[in-house]
Amino acid sequence: MKYGLHRLGLDETRFIDIVSAKQKRICLSEDLGHCYVDALQIEEGLQINQLHYCPKYQLLEETQSTHQQPVMVLTVGLQGHSEYQSQNTENINFQAGHITINTFTSVEGIRHYQQQETVAQLRLIMTPQFLSKYLNEEQVQTLFYPEYINQIAFNPISATSKVHALALVHSLQQARRDPQHLLQQHIHALSILSDQLGNIAPQPQSFDDNGLNYKDIQNIEKAKTMMINQIDQGLTINVISNLVGMNVHKFKVSFIKLYGINPTEYLLEIRMRKALALLDSGLQVAQVAWQVGYKYPNNFTVAFTRFYGKSPKAMFSHKV
Repeated sequence: MKYGLHRLGLDETRFIDIVSAKQKRICLSEDLGHCYVDALQIEEGLQINQLHYCPKYQLLEETQSTHQQPVMVLTVGLQGHSEYQSQNTENINFQAGHITINTFTSVEGIRHYQQQETVAQLRLIMTPQFLSKYLNEEQVQTLFYPEYINQIAFNPISATSKVHALALVHSLQQARRDPQHLLQQHIHALSILSDQLGNIAPQPQSFDDNGLNYKDIQNIEKAKTMMINQIDQGLTINVISNLVGMNVHKFKVSFIKLYGINPTEYLLEIRMRKALALLDSGLQVAQVAWQVGYKYPNNFTVAFTRFYGKSPKAMFSHKV
């Protein structure tokens, strides 16, 4: 621990307090500050997490998905700000007053929390099987991409979702087990999901059987050029879609229709091919990481190794 910065590894101890058969509290060491997550299993495929972090130091927390299958995470930002960067350099922001919706499978990354800043968030964690009760098969399939984070939405929180989120936070703190209390928790969680269904699975009104219109094609080509020319900027799919004036869902569907590849996969591919050329030219790993949009060389090394099957050091031992 130096200069007010602490990196919390995956192997460091988290303390678990079992509240009931369905609820538990996961705490960090008191030496790091007042940091905990209350987790409640509402039903099969639907879990609620209430996060409250106020670290004494700037905190970088290594994370790894422990879910056995893909999940959607709907995060309601209630207080403060935090950031997540995956090993594929995807950045996700969580901001008070906003709802962030993502899907992912097994992903490693780092969560960032500022020193002595309180962060409070409520998360709905949902499996495809649970979502299939409310969405059709085609809608569910378009939400989940293997090995990548699908950034679905980052929008101001509605009054309806905020009311139900605050009610859920209050109920988790009470930790009662009576049937009426459990029913209310279920209702609040489903009410948030219902309020956000339009963001999760928007109706594809702008598409027809003939494909894309001229404006869509222009926007997607502009986005592709941006990915290539600004590869060092750490661009995310959310940022790119906003810059070309398209919502994230429409951008991804349009990109796949035009180029036959998910834009997240394409962005990773051009980063890795540029990285290979830079490493071959003799640049160091850290230099290459920054030039292809990674803040942290370790994250770049993990992504490179997964993409090529060998680490930069193993592939270029005579140069790196």
